[in-house]
Amino acid sequence: MQVVEAGNSEICFTPVSNALRRLDALLPADKPWDYRHLDLDGLIAAAANLNLRRSLEVVFPPPPLPETETIRHIATAKGLLQEGKMQHNCAFSLTDVVKGGSYAVYQLLRPLCRTTVLIAKQPTYWCLAQLSGFNNCAVSREAVRDVLEWLKVAYPDIPAESLDIRSRDVPDWSEEEVVFS
Repeated sequence: MQVVEAGNSEICFTPVSNALRRLDALLPADKPWDYRHLDLDGLIAAAANLNLRRSLEVVFPPPPLPETETIRHIATAKGLLQEGKMQHNCAFSLTDVVKGGSYAVYQLLRPLCRTTVLIAKQPTYWCLAQLSGFNNCAVSREAVRDVLEWLKVAYPDIPAESLDIRSRDVPDWSEEEVVFS
């Protein structure tokens, strides 16, 4: 275990020194923090915790498509984390791409079928990239229909097949009901 002691640079091994520099860069200058008792793993965990707190403050670009009564935009990283916790999915892992403006995340708030909706930016429009139910399960055909109708209202001149770029391995809910045993 590599222990860090302030003021004694000869025992600050390179990984520890790097972790200390990262931690110092994250800490507010007006709030010094005593990290002398931490080993390398503790320093890395402290830095990760500070990074997480900072990333929760991220506000995403304005919603590219208007909300409806049942489709709500997720506007912050904190909202994305809450969505991931509530839906038991990895929505929070999308923070960077949503922050970059290439994707946007919405919630479909439908009775018995709450869904996380990921839309992707195309050159002239936005399209459906992913739908996830609770625990990343498939969603009902009504949920798919609601989201595709919402996109069709926004882009009436775009062919329906262009508004849905989800993996073609996803069952086609329009043809038959999939029965899970």
